[in-house]
Amino acid sequence: MLVPIKYRLSRFLLIVGLLLTFAGSSFAQNKDVTKFLGIPVDGTKSGMIQKLKTKGFTYNQKDDVLTGEFNGEEVIVDVQTQNGKVWRIVVSDKNTRDEKLIKMRFNKLCSQFESNGKYVPKNKKGYSISEEYDNYFSSKVKKHEFEAAYYQSDSNNRNTNKFVWMTIKHDGGYFISIFYENGLNEASGDDL
Repeated sequence: MLVPIKYRLSRFLLIVGLLLTFAGSSFAQNKDVTKFLGIPVDGTKSGMIQKLKTKGFTYNQKDDVLTGEFNGEEVIVDVQTQNGKVWRIVVSDKNTRDEKLIKMRFNKLCSQFESNGKYVPKNKKGYSISEEYDNYFSSKVKKHEFEAAYYQSDSNNRNTNKFVWMTIKHDGGYFISIFYENGLNEASGDDL
């Protein structure tokens, strides 16, 4: 039995429409990645730099970083890529602090992350630096032992592809670096 062309064409368009819908939803699911200032940590480095410039950051071509204000602090922003895709945004304090002030800043940031509904602490107990670390603080920082890690989510579910963590660093003074990472763009060892 011959099927009229009109019927075959509508069936063909229906199939194409369904395929496009599935492809679009698959693409949208892959875009469920960590965001920095509402911008997905994804795409090309030049595209990310342009988006950050619209948020008020200034690009320094010589040092290949951006500078600006984030969460009330002057910061340096480094856009890192792997295989040509943005996989990490590093936000570091521009100004250093002494031991007492950096502990206060770290604890304040932990409190802000933990009270923000978009973040779930990796450690269920949360994070903070207690007073007992006064005598050992410097040696612990040099070993990178003061870190806090969070999953970014619109609900209270963990999504390992949407990872944000921070650490205290020392370089003549103490500062904090916050890392916004897209696990989908991270190197997976394929090049080994």
